[in-house]
Amino acid sequence: MYLIISDLHGNNDAFKAILEKAHHDYDIQGYGILGDMFTLGPSPVEIFEIIMKLENMFFIHGNHEDYLYDEIHRYPDRQIGSFQIGSDLCRRVRSSLKRTFNSLGRSRVDQIKNLTIDEKHLSINKIHHYFCHGREDSNRRGVSSLEAKEYIKDFKKDYFWAGHMHHQFMEDCGNKYFVNPGGSGLPFDGDPAAPYAIIKTDGSVKLERASYSREPLYQKLDETEDEFIPILRGHIKESVLIKVKNI
Repeated sequence: MYLIISDLHGNNDAFKAILEKAHHDYDIQGYGILGDMFTLGPSPVEIFEIIMKLENMFFIHGNHEDYLYDEIHRYPDRQIGSFQIGSDLCRRVRSSLKRTFNSLGRSRVDQIKNLTIDEKHLSINKIHHYFCHGREDSNRRGVSSLEAKEYIKDFKKDYFWAGHMHHQFMEDCGNKYFVNPGGSGLPFDGDPAAPYAIIKTDGSVKLERASYSREPLYQKLDETEDEFIPILRGHIKESVLIKVKNI
């Protein structure tokens, strides 16, 4: 069986909860990581150390891994995602990326870069799965549950997997499925439990969540110095993408 996670965003407490519950409930033989694992949250090094010990694992780079590879925090004239250059929010995100990069260091970032791939095809019991971070042609855009059926209407595999949106769902699109395992460390669907998914031995998929205490995470956030932390704390507390003005 495969454990699939995405968008952990530096939340090692969620990562440990997912690993513990998944291994308790299932015979996990492989791991799929769909990107955005280290940035924003307080524990990038701890997550790196766990990932490097996983066996039979594939790791697809998200847009936030690309930000680390390119050291985008060093270039204030370069746009980060959809954030307007020079805006307060862009400055705060840049601060967080800088802190994450400095925590990991160039050597670990290079190891991550050498490990990650653009996409993955996997066949289990003659059931075909395709994985990417956001879309086939971009890891900076995602697909919502409302868009899923139209997006994969010409797709030939049984399951299309993508993260990026931080919403867990499995959309039945006729003779195929679109699956988002959710924002494993930073869910935006209103449920604070850490989302993930399991591919069973017959090739079918089960969506799962792991509950965990967020108090240790809040303590780590209080001890982390970058300008995005107050915003991140709000996202985590509400389990939704909150408006900055409400913080």
